[in-house]
Amino acid sequence: PLLEPVFDFCYDPSQLLVCADIYIKRRDFEKGAFFLDRAIAIDASDWKAYALQLILEKERGDLEAAIEAGFAAIEKGADVGIGISQIVTMLTDAGEGKRAEELLTETIENYADKPQLYVNLATVQKDRGQFSAAYESLLKAETLLPASAEISNSKGELLWDMERKDEAAVCFERGISLSPFEGKPYMYLAQYYIENVQFSKAEEYVVEAIELEPENKVLYSMAADYFEIYGSQELEKGDFSNA
Repeated sequence: PLLEPVFDFCYDPSQLLVCADIYIKRRDFEKGAFFLDRAIAIDASDWKAYALQLILEKERGDLEAAIEAGFAAIEKGADVGIGISQIVTMLTDAGEGKRAEELLTETIENYADKPQLYVNLATVQKDRGQFSAAYESLLKAETLLPASAEISNSKGELLWDMERKDEAAVCFERGISLSPFEGKPYMYLAQYYIENVQFSKAEEYVVEAIELEPENKVLYSMAADYFEIYGSQELEKGDFSNA
């Protein structure tokens, strides 16, 4: 509140964006828009202003205005991969997967060297049940960026859903070797070894995953599945203490 009189007379766009960001986070969208509009009026070339406008319009629930702001940010110099990712996320959240896929396909025609675009396309295609197309998109991404844990893990999850679990396990192992700090691939490997009746190895992966991300609820859900299967197997063997 003490800064408000200062910002009322401020003509520094970067400071106006700071103030706009503060009000948007407070969900005072009217004041956030006031300072954001002033910043753009002074300097319409700063992509960060349009990126913030995307957030504002998204929070207001105006999907079309948010998309327009996202494209404006890209036009002014924002990273294409990040900008399109935000737009695609908004579209998929709104249930417009087909539109998201069309947008990505069109964007890739102009930016075919951006691996993140192929990863995003694969995600949308997978959500729409187009597993083979999604796999091809990830292969293209991997060609552009071979040493990527994100791409390797994405391939693993896709192959897992396609019931190609041996191949998926190889992808998760590679993902961990490239970046061993995400819990989810460890949990997939735990499930893989459960299904192959290698419970001690599975448990190692469960423990590692939880240690890496102790606040990740998804991992605990996956761990519960592990203990349910493990417990039932031990009961069948008559080992009630382990179960």
